[in-house]
Amino acid sequence: MPFVDNFVALMNERGIAVDSSVVPDPEIIEGALNNVQLWWDELNAAVRDGFDEGGEEFAVCFILGEPEINVAPELRGHSSSLRPGRRSAPVTVAANYARGPCGEPKYLTWEVKMAIEEFAECYAEHVGTTVDAVINDLRQLGADNIRAFVSWFRGLSEADRALVGIVASTATGVLLKILTKGVGEFIGVCLVGLLGGASWALLVRSCIDCEERL
Repeated sequence: MPFVDNFVALMNERGIAVDSSVVPDPEIIEGALNNVQLWWDELNAAVRDGFDEGGEEFAVCFILGEPEINVAPELRGHSSSLRPGRRSAPVTVAANYARGPCGEPKYLTWEVKMAIEEFAECYAEHVGTTVDAVINDLRQLGADNIRAFVSWFRGLSEADRALVGIVASTATGVLLKILTKGVGEFIGVCLVGLLGGASWALLVRSCIDCEERL
């Protein structure tokens, strides 16, 4: 089959190993890729650019076939062999690094400190942890940055939120790139650090529900 051979050769040129026996029919591939392009074009710029950039380092393209995204279900099982591109950085390294900058700040006004502590009490109750476990990260993140994140997240579409959600549970390094594009590296690093104590969905919901305490 010329199409299968050509398709496999094209993928191999791009460093993607494809088994010719599982290549879908041309019509299926064309329809799936058209759906992916339409979905891609409608994503928030920060989410799109961060995911695109992160895809060079982490094998995340299989996410497009996952049920939570459901943009190309025809390709489910056919994209799991995608490999990182030019660079390589383990997700665990990114996650460990992300905890570094979120330490105890040197200066905090009394008013801001009280607001953050009230927020921390609410946040800790939502995620099922103690205030002591999150207070330092939240103090460093700061009230204005929490508000900025909540505002940015509220502006995302359902497609954006679905992609960010599954990336958060599979590739922390890519999540950090998306957050860096959307709200800045510092906020992104602190949020990724908070993921050690809560799922992404719980983190987001807690920030939204507790924002009024700030």
